[in-house]
Amino acid sequence: MIPLLPCLLLLVQQPTDDPQARFAALGEAEQREVLEYLAMDLDQRGLFVRSLIGFVLATEPPPAQVPEAAPTVWFDPQTHAPAQPIPRRWLEPTDSATKAATREILGKLPARKLESGFRYEPGERRVVRLPRALSPARIFANACRGYSPGHDQAEAVIERLLDDGRQQAALAAFAHAYTDRLGKAYPGITLYDAWASGADLEMPDVDTLGLYHTLKGSTSVYIAPIPGPKQEPLYKELGELFQPAHRHRGLRRALAACFLEPQPELRDGYGGLTGNFHMLWEEASSTPATLLPRLPESAAWRAWLDALAARGTAEPDLWKAAELRQNTLAREMESVRSAAREALRLFSDASQGR
Repeated sequence: MIPLLPCLLLLVQQPTDDPQARFAALGEAEQREVLEYLAMDLDQRGLFVRSLIGFVLATEPPPAQVPEAAPTVWFDPQTHAPAQPIPRRWLEPTDSATKAATREILGKLPARKLESGFRYEPGERRVVRLPRALSPARIFANACRGYSPGHDQAEAVIERLLDDGRQQAALAAFAHAYTDRLGKAYPGITLYDAWASGADLEMPDVDTLGLYHTLKGSTSVYIAPIPGPKQEPLYKELGELFQPAHRHRGLRRALAACFLEPQPELRDGYGGLTGNFHMLWEEASSTPATLLPRLPESAAWRAWLDALAARGTAEPDLWKAAELRQNTLAREMESVRSAAREALRLFSDASQGR
């Protein structure tokens, strides 16, 4: 019988089969060597997805030179609701109120497997870098899920290339922080998120008036505190401003996700149109400049989507081409997964032979 202590030591000393854990155990220089080898290997394989990423990022700055995301700001109470200038303060992400609001507002969104290091900001019309963008662990974890290095930056760039800026003002206004009547500001949640969620949420006067003043210009039609009879007309006007902005951004975000991924988790109700979006990309030869002028304005959005859905059965050859595009990207995601494991194995073998 083997004594208990040596048995425990044997268990502790067993190497883990989790590639992400083994990658995390490497030094930073070694991690970057693995990622450099992975990128080189993927390029040599001649993957379709690598050609798409290379095409999109050819004239873009390297990741480290992409500007960092600016902090989210709230509407100033002194400017928009001077009669009730309740100061704003950020809650901690761990606060119970933050967690509850996150569940209510963001909880119904499909969780993507991709951890993106980049985001397109339509209110600024630029791609920004998120805090973990340069983390080797994040890049390798994405590769283990089938996402090639550069996937997330390219996706954000595609969204920018599909945006003609017609809704920039509205999207910039709705990019302000979501707050409540007590002055609490919720990290990671914007007014866009709150309005898109469809949840029954309290909206303090400073936020509704901040939106109205910013987008309509008038500061005399509605004044805080907003009396009950005026609240519904105000919300109606804001809804009429939000809807076209939401349609604009949601469609472009969904199309960008389908540019490189066969079956992404799409928000805003677009999940059933994944194949149709690949059909559009196939028809446009995966070229954003070709697809952009074919996208609808808000008033034609519903009819455009209905016509797109009908094309799937009306044009079988184009649909088959879209399926081939999806199947190719799906196979290549598996190629990226296996290449990530192989890069780690080769490096580990080389390290042991030194």
